[in-house]
Amino acid sequence: FGVTCVPMAFVWGQPRELDDVQTQLLLGDCVWLLDETPDGSYLLVHGTDSYLGWVRSDAIQRLDASRFDEWLNAPAATFVREHEVRGVRFSPAVRLPLASPAAADAKVVRLRLPAPIPALGEKSTIEVPRDAVRLSSEIRVGQKAIEIAQTLLGRPYVFGGRSSLGTDCSGLVSDAYAALGHTLPRDARQQVLVGKLVATRWHRTALRPGDTLFFIDTTGRVIHTGLSLGGSRFIHQCPPEVQVSSFDPADPLYSKTWDRAFIFGRRPLD
Repeated sequence: FGVTCVPMAFVWGQPRELDDVQTQLLLGDCVWLLDETPDGSYLLVHGTDSYLGWVRSDAIQRLDASRFDEWLNAPAATFVREHEVRGVRFSPAVRLPLASPAAADAKVVRLRLPAPIPALGEKSTIEVPRDAVRLSSEIRVGQKAIEIAQTLLGRPYVFGGRSSLGTDCSGLVSDAYAALGHTLPRDARQQVLVGKLVATRWHRTALRPGDTLFFIDTTGRVIHTGLSLGGSRFIHQCPPEVQVSSFDPADPLYSKTWDRAFIFGRRPLD
């Protein structure tokens, strides 16, 4: 696991520069590390935007799993306009954790850096004007979506349904967010493109209530979706009705079928 520790880094299609640019990583972006070149100079990364490619290893601060999850889920602020601190430019969409739960006042916000930036000295935090950033919601939208979905436990499965008569899997997910004023695509194969990547088959501990979960068949096609309850349990619409299942083999609600079929978890809103 890792986090981008430079203001901007190119992601390449091959482990060399000036060859097939895929995207850019911004300061604070989390990545999954998949491979590295024999000399360690490039890392193959999977970003939260789902792009894969090669990035210079000195642009990534490596993290263990617990620090990665903490960085991914920490209360944060996202820049809404370009801001400069001692010659270092912070682009819109840069997202950095708050230095502490009380790190914001009416005029200033103090943010954590993933690693010291030479131009900023050895500082581990920066202070920016409050109007330069948007704070993540104190009341998570995902938790509210879960509360709505739980009121539908036991509702019958109806393919294509979105009413009191019944619903299907993607209808449950889209309706839970629609009730809060947020529109998600109707189909699971469209919903899988929305939000940032927060879980993979081999790392699910960062899942938070309301994260969307996706499942595939043996051909790799997305066939099912649900909503994480946080931890190993999730709510989903699966015949015959809306129900709760689990990824944990020790849980009485464990589903071996869905555990094996799970592929990605995404966070539609943050």
